[in-house]
Amino acid sequence: MIASATLIVLRDRGQGAEVLLVRRHPDLKFMGGLWAFPGGRVEPADVGIALGDVETTSRVAACRETFEECALRFAPRDLLLWSHWITPAGAARRYDTRFYVVEKRNKVEIVLDQTELVDFDWLTPQAAVVAAQASTHRVSPPTYFVLEDLRLTLERHGNLAELLAAEQRRVVPPITPRLRDVDGRREVVMPWESGYMDLPGDGQPLIEHMPEHIRRLAALGGPRLEPVIAIR
Repeated sequence: MIASATLIVLRDRGQGAEVLLVRRHPDLKFMGGLWAFPGGRVEPADVGIALGDVETTSRVAACRETFEECALRFAPRDLLLWSHWITPAGAARRYDTRFYVVEKRNKVEIVLDQTELVDFDWLTPQAAVVAAQASTHRVSPPTYFVLEDLRLTLERHGNLAELLAAEQRRVVPPITPRLRDVDGRREVVMPWESGYMDLPGDGQPLIEHMPEHIRRLAALGGPRLEPVIAIR
């Protein structure tokens, strides 16, 4: 399992907010050409800085990766844990990824490294979900659900300041999708969906005692998503 961390950068727009999406280089073996959030794997130096604490290490890695890829600098203490995803069993490479939210308050310009990231876009969460559904911005299943979560949570709280204040005690269980074959293609099955436990995998179901934000996602239904990971 590869530990990694991702930063969901938000900027205030009065009664709304916009989220930063970055496009990965098309030649990358992992999620090449897809839109995502800046971030990457945890490096040994991150572990050393954080003295081995997993949560602090992930925060350090998310900030470091975002600075290296986008020239945006954030402090680990300012991050809010938002979501936690684990790649389904059967993937050639499995990632254990923590997603953090942070507000961009300064006017520092985004400068992409042009090695891993080649483009960026600021979109409202609602517009980002629409773009993902239309495939104008192709995203992975975790990115899609994080965008839906942002959309629904922002609608609930009304603005970014209220969202950040209200979600400080957010309960974040790990989400490990499972995979099933349907008419010759793979589909992602979420831990809150029926049939989840009938499929091979090592994730845990999220049916009882669901946090409110997971409950909102479970109520969506929504499109069937295909994995964008290499299967053995």
